[in-house]
Amino acid sequence: DSSSTKKVVHVSTFSGQAMLSKDGDAFYLNFGGPSVMANFGKIKIMIGMFPSLRIKEDPVRSTLTPILGTGPTLQYKKLLLGFPFYYIAASNVWKMSAGLGYKF
Repeated sequence: DSSSTKKVVHVSTFSGQAMLSKDGDAFYLNFGGPSVMANFGKIKIMIGMFPSLRIKEDPVRSTLTPILGTGPTLQYKKLLLGFPFYYIAASNVWKMSAGLGYKF
């Protein structure tokens, strides 16, 4: 019976979520972007993009800069635990951040 089949993996466009993450140098205010998601009831695992604002005191650059991150997120009910990675072009390095968020 095809009506009882559950869809486990799907692709999402922008989702209503916000997360604050931190690496060793900066804070990031992240918003949910497109992702691939696996649904296991109350738990979801996502790999996605994070349109973000980077907040870092810098004598040369602006304190607030837009940046795009990518990485995994674990969602339990409406709480998020994410690990966005950001490419910092000025220093030619990838930075991993960790953060908590909320799904609207």
